[in-house]
Amino acid sequence: MGNNAIQRCVFALFLFFNMLDGACLTGKRDIAIVIDESGSVMNVNYIKQLAFLQKVASAFSIGEQGTLFGAVAFNTKARLAFTLDQHKTKESLLTAIGSVSYVPGGTAIGAGIDFARQQVFTVANGDRTEVDDYIIVITDGYSADTVTSGIAARNAGFTLFAVGVDGYDPGDLIAATGDANKVFTAPDYDSLDGIVDQLINAFPCDYFCGEQVIGNESPVNPVNNADKFTGQAFLLTDEMYIPSCCGVVAGVEFVPSLSGTLEFIVWRRDGSGGHMYWLVGKSDVIITDSQVGTVVNYTFPVGSRIIITDGDTFGWYSTGAVIPAYALCVDASTCPGSYQRSTVTLLEPGITSDWGGSSVSAVSGRVYDFRVHATNNTAPSPTKQTTALIPDHLAVGDVVMTYAPVDPDKAEIFTHVLNHTYFYFDTSTGEIKVKSVLPRSYAKYSMSVLSTDSCRHQLTTTVVITTYNSVSVTHINDSVCCHISGVSPTSSNFLLNVTNNDPRVMIANESRFDNRLISDHYKLTLCCSDGLIATQNYLEVAVKAASRKRAYVPPGWFTMAVAMSMLPISTLIMSACIIMGVTCTCDQKGHVTTKSSKTKRDT
Repeated sequence: MGNNAIQRCVFALFLFFNMLDGACLTGKRDIAIVIDESGSVMNVNYIKQLAFLQKVASAFSIGEQGTLFGAVAFNTKARLAFTLDQHKTKESLLTAIGSVSYVPGGTAIGAGIDFARQQVFTVANGDRTEVDDYIIVITDGYSADTVTSGIAARNAGFTLFAVGVDGYDPGDLIAATGDANKVFTAPDYDSLDGIVDQLINAFPCDYFCGEQVIGNESPVNPVNNADKFTGQAFLLTDEMYIPSCCGVVAGVEFVPSLSGTLEFIVWRRDGSGGHMYWLVGKSDVIITDSQVGTVVNYTFPVGSRIIITDGDTFGWYSTGAVIPAYALCVDASTCPGSYQRSTVTLLEPGITSDWGGSSVSAVSGRVYDFRVHATNNTAPSPTKQTTALIPDHLAVGDVVMTYAPVDPDKAEIFTHVLNHTYFYFDTSTGEIKVKSVLPRSYAKYSMSVLSTDSCRHQLTTTVVITTYNSVSVTHINDSVCCHISGVSPTSSNFLLNVTNNDPRVMIANESRFDNRLISDHYKLTLCCSDGLIATQNYLEVAVKAASRKRAYVPPGWFTMAVAMSMLPISTLIMSACIIMGVTCTCDQKGHVTTKSSKTKRDT
């Protein structure tokens, strides 16, 4: 198991671009192209004739499950260029058409038609008897033989289309086809491209599934054989399980042998050849105990219906034992011989698996009563976001808006076509982006987005993108330059400093605002440019006087007053101290009292 998302994406785009070439890609048809190589054509126009037929053939799904082409070249006589079974790939077929040699001669349209009917449409040369047969004849001249051969071909069940160029005979072509609506004409070989779509659209189209059942006959309660395999993914590669239409899986019908969750899976070839498939989508089927052994017709809800296209392959997976029951084949000749099983560890949408590797085993001798109910897919509807308002300085590659139609189908893949001078659609991200440098001005751009889904439903949406002029911004490769273009009132105190595209207004060193006495406000005019457009803005600056904190210094008179007021208080305090001292050291008669004298008196 591997993952090759790029290869898967490329293959999906390949399928879409081929879808756009014509109206009907699928459906089984056998077609013979009858090419005029008469002398009147000339070599230069013969090459143009072959190129025209290549474009017609490229519109069909080529292969055993689609359309097969054979070719006849005629002048007076007819010859076989290649048979129906020689080229079963589109690449091989287109190369073969371009290689049909030119042998000039006369013009015998009847001989060419007869030869194609008798020699191309034979089982030995690859004719499929159950498939409708068509003949396309192209000529630029009058036929030398009768064209009654067209009647014989139509009576045998063939449908004929005729292309007339330049000097053709309208009567010959109507006689060949039997219907003027099956005749397409061009005035010259250079104008053939103009009728490619007309011719393709004339073919009946069975491209859409409608209400269709794909797979085994209506399931009946078998012997209820249960597989013993566990953790197996199954791939149903038998032809009866391969859809040849485009739509969605509406439901599945089968007999479960046990309960559990069955993952129903849609696989698609990745275009690399061999056995490589990528997982388109998966939806769960829940089986209860009461449903075991009965016919379960499970309908997927809207939103879980997986898209299917011509050539897809169905499968399933369960973590435990295989849930769908099987019956043993009674007749090996009618038993489907193309079941594959593989042990897998990862099954997610987008993963790529090699179903031809060593881990894959064939399952034979049994038939699973399993079938798929298909129906038409849902046509897309417009998204709600169809307008965008963007600045005109967005760089090339910048995202404008995300765009996706509304569609409930699971695993739907869209292609989008947007042709515009300034915008493009990025298919890898689903976004509309800037394609080239936008004009620096207000503008409104209206454009059409053509969206095509897997089944060729197309939706044209008008998207309107409006640009407006805005302040320049910095991108990785975008340098912004700014300066102060004016100051009012005039001052040299301001400067603009730009660092890493970050402009800042600053005050010049040692600035003095002497003009504050004139005005407390300054108006600065700032101009910036990114090299493509200049912008102008204004900045107002209010100036206020600086407020500083200082230590308080009292005036001299205050100090003198405090000193003078202290004199009386000082005198009073000193007097009180003297009186207290005298009182403590003298007796009542005024004598100084000492300790020794007191002791002597007492003696």
